[in-house]
Amino acid sequence: MSDATTTPDDDAPKDERKLPYYAGDVRIEGDSLDFLLELLDTPAPSGFEEPAAQLVEQYAAPWADSVEHDGIGNVHVTVNKGAKHRVMITGHIDEIGFIVTRIDGNGLLRFEQVGGWDLTVPAGQRVRIITRDGIRIGTVGKLAPHQIKDRAKAPTLKDLWIDIGAATQDEAKALVRIGDPVVLDTTPHVFDNRRVMSRSVDDRIGAFVALEVARRAKGADVEVIALCATREEIGCIGVLPGTYGADPDEAIAVDVTFTSDVPGDHGDENAVGKGPVVTIGATTRVRISRELIALAEEAEIDIQLSAAGRYTGTDADNVIRAGRGVPVGVVSVATRYLHSPGELFALEDAEATIDLVHRWATRVR
Repeated sequence: MSDATTTPDDDAPKDERKLPYYAGDVRIEGDSLDFLLELLDTPAPSGFEEPAAQLVEQYAAPWADSVEHDGIGNVHVTVNKGAKHRVMITGHIDEIGFIVTRIDGNGLLRFEQVGGWDLTVPAGQRVRIITRDGIRIGTVGKLAPHQIKDRAKAPTLKDLWIDIGAATQDEAKALVRIGDPVVLDTTPHVFDNRRVMSRSVDDRIGAFVALEVARRAKGADVEVIALCATREEIGCIGVLPGTYGADPDEAIAVDVTFTSDVPGDHGDENAVGKGPVVTIGATTRVRISRELIALAEEAEIDIQLSAAGRYTGTDADNVIRAGRGVPVGVVSVATRYLHSPGELFALEDAEATIDLVHRWATRVR
C-alpha cells in the first residue's frame, strides 16, 4: 500500500511548494536509487563489511578508473587517476549490530553488541543472523512485562537473548556458530514524499554520497577517491589506514547527524528536508567549511550549520591524523532516530549533499 502523503506541485513556485524542495539537477532515482536501497538492506556490521564492499565494487566497476580493497576492508573507488590534485570523499559502510557469544542449554543465543546501542531498541525485534549457510531469522527475547519486577529499569545484555526457534542446544549449534554477526531484520521503505526509513542509514548514505560525487566528477581535472570506510562504529578505525593509502591533499567526511525536529531537548537546530549540514569546528579545517558555505550560497543550495568545539564524532576525527595531516571538512545528512531500525532521512537532502560536495571537489583551484 502506498502512503497517503501529499506530493509537491511541480508547477508551483519554489517558495509555495508544500514539501521541502531541492532545485538542483541531482536526482536519486532509477539505478542509483536501486543501488542505495540494496546497500541499506545489506547486512554488514563493523568487521563484517564484505557484502557491502562487494556491492560497492559491482556498482562502481563500470565507471571508475579503479576499485581497490585494502587490508582492512576499505573500498577505494577512484576517478581521474593521476590528476595533479587529489581529494577524498569518505563515508563508512559498516553498521551497528551484534555478535553471537554463546549458545545456552535451551538453544538460545547470547550476544554482545557491535557498536553503540540503546538496549531498549532491540528487545522484541526480529534479527538476521549471517551464518555459514546464509541468513537465519530470529527474535530478540526478554521476559514479558508481567515477569519483570522493576519495569523502569533499562534492560542490559544479560536480560536479552536471541531465539531462533531451536528446541535444544545441539539443534541451535547445527544452525549458528559463535562469532556469527547479527543485524536487525528491517527493510528500507520510501515514503511518497521521498523520505526514506531504514536501518544502516548511518552511514551507508554517506558512502553513497561519496560514490555519487566520484561518479559525477569523472572527466574533471581532479583525482577523486570515494573511500568507503570500515569499522567506524567501533572507533573510526578503518578510515585512518584508508586515508594513508589514499594520500589525499584534502578531504570531506560525509555522515549523518542528529535532528531537532522531533520532541525532546536538543542542541543543534537541524531538521530533515532543510539541506546538508556543514560542520564548523576545531577538528574541521575552517577554510573548507567556508568554501562549502560560499559554494552553497552561490548555487542557492539551502544548508544548515553545526558547531563542534572538539571532536566531530565522525571519521573526520581520524582523517586529520593520517600522514602529515589532511585538511578535512564534514557535511552531514540530517537523520532522525539514529542507531535504530527506523533511521529516517530525505532524498532531497542527500541530493543537495551530492551537489554541494561535487561542486567543492571539482571547484577551480
